[in-house]
Amino acid sequence: MRCNACGTLFPDRVPTMDTLGEAYDNYYTARARPPWRRLVKLIVDAPRQAYLRRNTPAGARRILDYGCGGGEYLERVSGGRSKAQLFGVERERMITDPAVFTQVDDRNLESMGPFDWVTLGHVIEHVADPDDLFKRLGAALAPGGALWIATPNAESFLIAAIGSLARDIDFPRHVHLFSMDGLTQRLATAGLRVCLLPAPRLNALLNARDCWRNLWSDRSYPLAVKVRKACALALVVLRHVLASNPRRLADSPEIVAIAQRREG
Repeated sequence: MRCNACGTLFPDRVPTMDTLGEAYDNYYTARARPPWRRLVKLIVDAPRQAYLRRNTPAGARRILDYGCGGGEYLERVSGGRSKAQLFGVERERMITDPAVFTQVDDRNLESMGPFDWVTLGHVIEHVADPDDLFKRLGAALAPGGALWIATPNAESFLIAAIGSLARDIDFPRHVHLFSMDGLTQRLATAGLRVCLLPAPRLNALLNARDCWRNLWSDRSYPLAVKVRKACALALVVLRHVLASNPRRLADSPEIVAIAQRREG
C-alpha cells in the first residue's frame, strides 16, 4: 500500500514476533558466498569505495553501525583508524568474537554514546518503529555528528516499471519503503535535517539485474509479456544510468542520506 501524503510504501500485514525468524530463513545475508562469488564481489566493489565506506569522515572517532551483520563495514573502515572506537548493533544474532568492534546491546545503545558517525545500511526498511529509532540515534549523536542512511526508494523507476516484481518489494522483510519526502519528514520529526546524496550508478544496475531475475522466474506471465517487460526495463535502466546526478536522485532505486541534528 502507498501513503497518499508522503508516498511511502508498506505491506498490509507484517510478521508477528513469533514468525519473524521464519521470514529471514535462508536470507541472503546468512548464506556463505562461494569463492567465485567473493571474487566477483571484489571486482564489483572496487568502483564503489566511497559508498561502501559510507562517506565516513576521516575525523570520526566513535562510529556505530546499527544493523551491522557480520561487521563488514566496520572492518572496512577500521584500517588506518588506530584511535577510533567502533561499535555494532545486530538485533538478530550476536557476533562471535568480533575482531575490530564492540558489539552493543540495542537496549544499552544510549549509554554507549555519543557517536560521531552512525550508519544504517539497508536497515531502516526492516524496522517496525523507525520514528523511535531515529529519535534514539539522533539523541546519541555527538555535537557535529551525523546519521548515514541507505534505504530503498519507494519512488524508484524499477518499482514504477515492474511493481511487485521489483527487488525491493521484499515482503515480508521490508515493512517500510520510504519516498524521499517520507524519509525527510520522519527525520525532521526526530529533529534532524537531511542532505541527500546520489547512489552509485552500479547499484541501480545490480538492483535491475535482480528485477530481471524476478521477472523471468515469475510463471504468471507468458513469454511474450516477459520479453516486452524486460525490454522496457532495459530502456528505463539505460535512461537512469545516463542521467545526471540531480535527475537520478528523484527516481533512484536507493536513497542515500546524511542527517544531522538541527541546532537551536
